[in-house]
Amino acid sequence: MKKVLVCAYLEFNLGDDLFLKIIFEKYPNVNFVIFNCDKKYKKLFRNYKNVRIENSLILKIFKEFGLKSIIKKLQNYDILLYIGGSIFMQFNHWKKQFKNRKNIIDLFSYNKKPIFIIGANFGPFYEKTFVNLYKKEFKKCTDICFRDTYSYNLFKDLNNVRVEPDVIFQLKTKSVKKIKKSIGISIINLKNRDNLKTYQQIYNLKIKEIIEKAISKNNIVKLFCFCEREGDMIAIKDIIKILDKRYYKNISIVNYSGNINEFLLQFKQMENIIGSRFHACILSQVFDQGLYPIIYSDKIYNVLKDIDMLHEYTYIKNLKDLNVEHIFKVISQNKIKNYDVFKKSENQFIEFNKYVHDD
Repeated sequence: MKKVLVCAYLEFNLGDDLFLKIIFEKYPNVNFVIFNCDKKYKKLFRNYKNVRIENSLILKIFKEFGLKSIIKKLQNYDILLYIGGSIFMQFNHWKKQFKNRKNIIDLFSYNKKPIFIIGANFGPFYEKTFVNLYKKEFKKCTDICFRDTYSYNLFKDLNNVRVEPDVIFQLKTKSVKKIKKSIGISIINLKNRDNLKTYQQIYNLKIKEIIEKAISKNNIVKLFCFCEREGDMIAIKDIIKILDKRYYKNISIVNYSGNINEFLLQFKQMENIIGSRFHACILSQVFDQGLYPIIYSDKIYNVLKDIDMLHEYTYIKNLKDLNVEHIFKVISQNKIKNYDVFKKSENQFIEFNKYVHDD
């Protein structure tokens, strides 16, 4: 059995945890090892016999014992896999993250081990240097499959770079009966996002207005927290505070805390979704729900453009001018038309397949 070292965003973000769920279930005969994550991930993936969680620090080993020691340790791994969505963003401390990634990529490359990047988008970034440095590392990879055309176009001159629809489009779950006149709203916290925090009050007030309108139309409303560690629950509580208490009986809160199946069950029971989170938009199409996207990042716009779903949406910066009544006129009919997307999503793994099966 092949042994794969997995690098992912391990902060109990539903979208990134779904990436792991999909690949663990897709390859039951491959051994996956995850380093440097919360011990709670052992509980999350305890039923997967092909997954091991280790808390020993690869980069600490590299720093304290040098290149030879870590090369010896990595001899045990056959493949390096980076899997995730927004894993190439230029934030304040990006140079440290880049250096750590370069060290690991160089070590696998030095040992002639295959390196894969699956499911990512690239950016946002504000310096060409950021792109050029990663381009040098990407050249060392076996295969890179982005999830949007914009990211692909940044590196399309590399022959190991491809683009296919988001990994989550291939999620397989049991269908359930929708709750009639129900609407799910995925909430996002803008306070920790420098370019968006000034819109937090406008966002909260607009969501409040949407909730009130939904309830006035006899809808059941569920507020979904996709990542508590990024502050989604804080934003939900702030919105609840500004609502009149008479609305409380029509609202429930669903918080993701590693309970993937329970969360997905609650989500897919909704008839329609107002999506602030990226994967709320993707999951709404997997579960055949009407969607109205509230876009906080170009990564959502780029993916919606690729799947021809830019007919209805609003950027957070334009949210003040959004007519809430319009949402309810269009949401139920705003669904994906090209079902090839779901099958094409499986091509994210087409090159990885060639390396994980034993000879």
